[in-house]
Amino acid sequence: MKIGEGTQIFEPVTIVHREEISIGKNCSIGQFCFIGGKDITIMDEVEICPQVTISGHGKVTIGKGATICYGARIIPSTMDRKFKYMNDLVRHKSPNLSDVISGSITIGEGAYIGSNAVICISKKHPNIIIGDFAIVGALSYVGKSMPKATIIHQKNKNKLRRR
Repeated sequence: MKIGEGTQIFEPVTIVHREEISIGKNCSIGQFCFIGGKDITIMDEVEICPQVTISGHGKVTIGKGATICYGARIIPSTMDRKFKYMNDLVRHKSPNLSDVISGSITIGEGAYIGSNAVICISKKHPNIIIGDFAIVGALSYVGKSMPKATIIHQKNKNKLRRR
């Protein structure tokens, strides 16, 4: 794992696949975070608040100066349609990697991801880009790309609004 100068990681934090994770300079990763992706790049000056989860087999890139608030989930892979929900595994057999849909999530420079927001890829949208300086409100679900400088929030059922 590559960690830039001035970066603070507040224990306890769980980081798996350490050899495939790069964290830039002057970043902050809060307590009780789980970072477990296979290809994660966190640029300089990113703030990741406590209880954030970044997990899955896809690629995640978080741009310079982005903020990921408390409890947000970033999931660059999901299960195939055989499963009703992305975490609803068949109890009698383990899913194999052919059941997993992998993609990428890119969060732009200065973007703000609100508390308990979820960003998750799907078969229809395997690569999601959250544009520079975009805002994802608390409790929102994002399942497709957002242009730069837009706001999305739970109240408007994920309709994009330009600033």
